[in-house]
Parts: sequence; C-alpha cells; structure tokens
Amino acid sequence: MGWKQDKAEAGLDYLKPASARSYVCLVVDLGRMPRAHVARLEALAAADAHLCLLGVSEPESLRAAWQGGALRRVAERSKAKHAVEAALARLPPRCRLLILGLEGERVPIWLGGVMGHAVQPLLLPVDTTPEGLPALVEPGIGHCLREALTSDPEFAYLRP
Repeated sequence: MGWKQDKAEAGLDYLKPASARSYVCLVVDLGRMPRAHVARLEALAAADAHLCLLGVSEPESLRAAWQGGALRRVAERSKAKHAVEAALARLPPRCRLLILGLEGERVPIWLGGVMGHAVQPLLLPVDTTPEGLPALVEPGIGHCLREALTSDPEFAYLRP
C-alpha cells in the first residue's frame, strides 16, 4: 500500500509536506478547525520554508488504530509501519510538533510519542478569526523554532 492510500485511510494529509528544512510541523484537526483557519495556516506554512502542515482527521480513531497496530506488530514480530509512523518519519528528528486546537478541545499530543518529536500544544480562542490567527500562532512557531535550532547539532553554538 502506497503513502497516498495509507494516509487517506488513516486520516492524515500533509497540506504542506515536510522537508529536510522543516523545523516546525503545524498539526491541525481537520474535523474541528474551521476551513478558513486551515486555509490561513496553509498560507502561513507556504510562506516559510521551515514550516510544514499536517492535517489529521479523527485523531482518537487514528490513535486507537496506531496502538492496536503496535500491539499486533509486537505479537507478530512484524516491522510494518502504521501510516501515522510513516507520516511522522518524514519529519527530521529535530522538528517540533505545534499542535493547534480550539479552547475546550482535546489536542492529539500523543503524536509526539509516535516517533519521539517534541510537542507544543496551542489552544486558540474559539472566537479567533482567520485574520487574527497569525498573531496567535507566530509566537508558538517562534518558540518551537528556537527549541528545534538549539537541539540541532549543527547549531550547538546557540545553546546557553
């Protein structure tokens, strides 16, 4: 099964694919985040080479499938990867997951445990407008970018 078929079945979609230059992966629940907000995040990610954008549909179902698959792989001694593992394996190890959600909602912070990426959740006010979204998200991006850079061996001189 190829990447496109796996991701569709798993409810994953790289709205802006990861690259070797990715330091921050914005993660958004496509079922809960308003479409206008997702479009604004796509524009934000398109303007920055260090950002990628991962859309997740039904994160709780995805988590259950990933955990069930992990148990089966251990029992069967299989090396097959679940689609969420394949998706997150595309990110450089230094890349931070900035998981966006609306206040009062659960965000899938468990994604950090899949491949060991550091996670920063960011809950947005429910009344956030698409125009106001960058002002709320950019400080989180800056924080994650600083954390990623200081953990990257190439930028060790930045460490305090």
